[in-house]
Amino acid sequence: MTEYAKNTTENQQTSDNYFHESDFIFDAFINFSSHFYFYKIIMSFFHVPFLFSRYRVFSIHFSRKEKEALE
Repeated sequence: MTEYAKNTTENQQTSDNYFHESDFIFDAFINFSSHFYFYKIIMSFFHVPFLFSRYRVFSIHFSRKEKEALE
């Protein structure tokens, strides 16, 4: 193998490793962002009904106290 072919092979392996690692970092970023937006969508569905259900529970609780106070 000539010196030129040896250097070309080493450079090709180095660039393959570089692109492999950069693809891994890019995939990890895509996974993080997609899970983050999926979490935001799920929370947007559950956040408001959760608040309303808690408000309803507290309102029933306070209305029972008011009924006891009125009696």
